[in-house]
Amino acid sequence: MDYTRIITIEPDKRSGKPCIRGLRMTATDVLEYLAGGMTPEEIVAEFPDLTLEDIRACLAFAADDFSGEMELLRKNHEFLALLDSCKNEKATVSLDEVEERLR
Repeated sequence: MDYTRIITIEPDKRSGKPCIRGLRMTATDVLEYLAGGMTPEEIVAEFPDLTLEDIRACLAFAADDFSGEMELLRKNHEFLALLDSCKNEKATVSLDEVEERLR
């Protein structure tokens, strides 16, 4: 799902947190309601400005954000392993070599 037309980020609204269609409801708010046990239908009933498509956009945004975080964790793990191997070998590696190995 392309959530980019639903999830908006405005620096002056909710401290720049991702919001739904410029409303003051954040994607995190919706995810917390879902995690708390509310169904999408209950959220929409409680907050009439929201739609089921908005709820799906929040889930898609969270999944995309999680994927990016996992990639960062993977790169960090690879970098730490590389540093550890260099330390064990007492080797000197240039920054260019590190960048090349992590590609």
